[in-house]
Amino acid sequence: MIIGFVKERPAWEYRVALVPQTVKQLMSDGHQVLMETGAGERAGYSDEQYREAGAILLRQAEEVYKKSELMPKIWAPHEEEYVFMHENLWILAHFDSYKYPERLAIWKKYKINALAFERLPRLPRVQDIDVLSSQHNLAGYKAALLTMDMLDQSIPLMMTAAGTLMPLKALVIGAGVAGLQAIATLQRMGAQVYAADVRPEAAEQVKSLGAKFMPSETEYINQVLPECSIVIACVATISGVVPQILSQFQLNRLPRGAVVLDMADGNVEGAINDRLLDNGRYKLLADSHLAADIAYSSSMLYSQNVYNVISGFNKLKKDTEVWSQILLTSAED
Repeated sequence: MIIGFVKERPAWEYRVALVPQTVKQLMSDGHQVLMETGAGERAGYSDEQYREAGAILLRQAEEVYKKSELMPKIWAPHEEEYVFMHENLWILAHFDSYKYPERLAIWKKYKINALAFERLPRLPRVQDIDVLSSQHNLAGYKAALLTMDMLDQSIPLMMTAAGTLMPLKALVIGAGVAGLQAIATLQRMGAQVYAADVRPEAAEQVKSLGAKFMPSETEYINQVLPECSIVIACVATISGVVPQILSQFQLNRLPRGAVVLDMADGNVEGAINDRLLDNGRYKLLADSHLAADIAYSSSMLYSQNVYNVISGFNKLKKDTEVWSQILLTSAED
């Protein structure tokens, strides 16, 4: 099979769908790999590394599209790429199909076979191709590092000759994959962490990380907000609807110098994606692209997810429960 990949078009997206190590694996399996020159540069992977792995570099994305049979991407093709697509091309990507259902007509129009990663059911047997889990894991890690770096105070308990600094307290709202990694990272740095989630079953996972679990009702959150110098909100739904969890009135309960990070771009009232707001009392940042900020590592995991899809492609097609969910459009439609 001829597999191609190109540079991701969004300016904020630094990840790449395939890394050199995975290209080498695909070549060993008998596939041919084409790539747009410079596709991996923003993720920290040079053209020379891809050449050594066996990839064929082409100057234009158009060339890659026209010659490829299967194309893994981080995101669905951008508008400028539509004219490059050809009938029967397989594309593996995040199509944002729940959030933008009207785009389904585009993929049908071009008669491409679209496999949507966001529609993958959460089943143990497909964990190795679950890009949402791998990417959210790294996003949660980055969220913890980012909020700690924005603080003007230390994190862990410090006992010195000059006095004792008490450990910082943090609140993570949403104990999914991203939230659990944020909790674990904050705990490792010495913070005392509260975690809120609507699912009672999340309590066991939260407690196993050493954090204190509580329901996500407003009254419980309001009780701990005055103590928390870090708040990370990461609550989203499969449909793409992002619920508001914190109001500006609640933010005013925070201690001076607190940092609030909205990972879902909508959990916190007043948050604007990719913009830092500092009112002198607290800092508020919304960033829903944190995995892209550590592109080297996140690309490595994403690339392995892609490899697992390709190497198990025939087996995946026979799994009707999974295949019926992720096959967004077919060239035969």
